Amino acid sequence: MKVKCAIALLSFLTAVAFFYGTLPEHYDVRGVNDDVLWALVFAALAIAHWVGLRWHDCYACRVWSDTLVQIQGLAWIAASGAFVSEYPPFNWAMAVFPILGGLCVLLGRWLNKRTRAKIVRGANE
Repeated sequence: MKVKCAIALLSFLTAVAFFYGTLPEHYDVRGVNDDVLWALVFAALAIAHWVGLRWHDCYACRVWSDTLVQIQGLAWIAASGAFVSEYPPFNWAMAVFPILGGLCVLLGRWLNKRTRAKIVRGANE
């Protein structure tokens, strides 16, 4: 649960960073500054994380929350593409976003397997 809180906080901070334009130079898909769109995506994911944490006793809700961690990771990986496409010069977001995204995808998968095992164990008892 603490890890999911940290992921929600990082998602919110990423949304704030995109909104205020404090991240390094990156590719704009629409030809105009699309930082607000990225900010909305990461803010929506952060809110969804916090809503999912509210029902941590419900195993079915945990499965959705674990899947949301994987979706969060995919969002960070997608956002990293905007930074990688502006190479050179190298910036910190090119390294941090894909690593963070990959870790979230792996963590979400592991949490999802663990929660589903608890559901199966509970159904057999």
